[in-house]
Parts: sequence; structure tokens; C-alpha cells
Amino acid sequence: MTPSLWLLLAQAQSQAPAAAASGNNTLIGWGVLLIAIGFGLVVLEFFVPSAGVLAIIASTSIVVGIVLLFLQDTTIGLLATLCALVLLPIVLATGLKILPHTPIFRWLTLDDPKPEQADATKQATLIGHEGVALKDLRPIGTCLIDDQRIECLAQGGVIEAGSRVRVVSHDRFQTKVTPIG
Repeated sequence: MTPSLWLLLAQAQSQAPAAAASGNNTLIGWGVLLIAIGFGLVVLEFFVPSAGVLAIIASTSIVVGIVLLFLQDTTIGLLATLCALVLLPIVLATGLKILPHTPIFRWLTLDDPKPEQADATKQATLIGHEGVALKDLRPIGTCLIDDQRIECLAQGGVIEAGSRVRVVSHDRFQTKVTPIG
């Protein structure tokens, strides 16, 4: 390097603290704003399926915000880095806890929003209904009840295919039937 380049670097280094001390807080404002936008995008990623695009923009925003704070002051940059390292796992853990309860996640996983109510309704409607054994129940087989193929458990022995059956109990895991007649 030439001596004039060293002189230019030394002058720039000596002017940087003076500019920071003179009240130039625009870098702090932009840095904090970018970090806040980044965290907002992380939260939005849990509600809007973007295939990771929002996460990439969020991480870039947080990193650029931290770099801007480091350019203003090293202490402020270190504090922002520490805050981001502490808050980001908390935000992610909270988001993962909330995620299964969001409508988008339930839609993506084809999950029934209220399985307890659906099971209770189905249980109440199947008891007493009649159907036909499609296969021999020895003791388990398939029955056609209300135009639905249901795996059933024969209560009290073997039920041959084609026999009429009646539902005597039903829960989440099994449907018990008895032969009619």
C-alpha cells in the first residue's frame, strides 16, 4: 500500500467516532427497524406457507440490522446480537407450539379441527344401526353400515358374510356388532 492510502485510512478511522458521537442515530434506527421486521417475518412464516422465502428474507433482515448496529457502535451491535440469539429461539419455540392450531397447518395436514366432537357425533349415530357383514367376522371383519365400510368386531362368536348385523357399541378404536335374528 502506498503511504497516501494509509493516511486516508487513518483519517477515516479518526473521523468515524466523531460522526458517531455527533448524534448520527440513523444507523441505529434502521438497524432496529430491520431487526423488528425480521422478527415480524419469522412470526408471519408460521401463518403463511411461503416455502421458506419469508424465513430467508427475515434472516437477511436481522443480519443486515445487526451489521448496521455494529457500524454505529460495537457495543450496540453486540447487544443486538445477544438479543437476537436469545429471542429467536423463544419466537421459534412459541411458533412451533402455536403452529398445529393454525388453520393453514390444519388445512395442509388435512387434520379435523375438532376430532372429539366428530367422534362423539359418529359414536352417537352408529349405535343401533344395522348393516351387512361383507366378509366373515372371525371375530374381526368388514361390514357395510350406512353405506360405509367399517372394520367391526363380532361380539359373541363368528358372523358369516352376508348376515345382517346391528352396532351395539362404538368408540374411536372399534365397532362391536351382533348378528340380527
